[in-house]
Amino acid sequence: MKILIVGASGFVGGHLIEIARARGHEVIGTQRSAQRNDLVHFDLVEQRLGETFDRGWFQSAVVIACAAIQQIDQCRQDPIASRRLNVEATERLLVDAAELGAQPVFISSSFVFSGTDASYRESAPRRPINAYGEQKAATEQFLEENLPNSLRVRFDKTVGDRPTEKHLFSEWYGWWHKRQPLRCIADQRFAPTLVDDAALGLLLACEQQLVGTYHIANPESFTRAELADLFLRHFGDPVPIICKTQAELGFLDLRPPCSVLDSSKLCAATEMKFTAMRETIERFRAAVEKHPL
Repeated sequence: MKILIVGASGFVGGHLIEIARARGHEVIGTQRSAQRNDLVHFDLVEQRLGETFDRGWFQSAVVIACAAIQQIDQCRQDPIASRRLNVEATERLLVDAAELGAQPVFISSSFVFSGTDASYRESAPRRPINAYGEQKAATEQFLEENLPNSLRVRFDKTVGDRPTEKHLFSEWYGWWHKRQPLRCIADQRFAPTLVDDAALGLLLACEQQLVGTYHIANPESFTRAELADLFLRHFGDPVPIICKTQAELGFLDLRPPCSVLDSSKLCAATEMKFTAMRETIERFRAAVEKHPL
C-alpha cells in the first residue's frame, strides 16, 4: 500500500511512518520545519499535493492528515491561525487527495465531545467545549458531507514508552527525577493509549479499506491521579500527586471532564488488541534503566 503521511515529524506521525514501513508499505512522510533526512518538505497551508508530488503516484494511495496545531490553549488564543491549519488547509488536502485518486484519512479527537458522558461511541453527537474540538468537529462534518468515503478516526490521549520522546510519561518522569510533585488535572477521566497502538489501529483500518468514523483508544480508563499513582508504583521514592482544577492550572480553554472512547467497532473490524497501561509503563521504566536520562 502507498501511504503519504502529512506531518510525519510529530509524535503520532513519527510512529505511523515507523510502523507503516515495518509492515512493508511504501511510505512518504512530510515535514514543514523539522530537519529529518527521511522526510520531505511540505507546507500544508502553502502547498498543494498535485503541485508538489507526482500526481500519478496518488492513484490507489492513502493520504493521512497528521499535521495539526494540537495545543488546546493555542487554538483558543489564536483561532485564525489554528483554524487555517486544522480546518481550511486540512480539508483542502483531503479533497485534493480524493481528486487525485487517494483515500483521504483524517485524525480527529475525543475533544469533539462535551465530556459529560462516561464513554463515547462513534454515533454520539458532537458537542465540543473548546476551540480545538470545534475545529476537529468542523472538519469531521465537512468530510461526512463532502467525502463520505473518507476514513475518520478519533484518538484520545496518546502516550509513549520511550523516555526520549515528549509525552505525558516523559514529563512525569522529569518531574519525578527532580523530586517534584506530579501535577494532574482534577477529576478528568481519559483513555490513555500507547502511541504505537494508535498508529497500528489506524494502519489496520487503512489496510482493510474501512470508511466512516472509528474510535482508536485503549479500553482502559483512568483519572489523571489514578494513572499517576500507577506510574509512581514503578519507581522508587514516590513524590506527591497534586490535583488541581482547570481554573487553578490557568488553562485558557476547557478540557472535557471525560474523553473516554469506545473502540469496540474498530476491534470487531480489525481484531485490534491494545497494550495495557501497566505494560506500557513497565516498558518505559525498562527504557529509562537501559538508557538513563
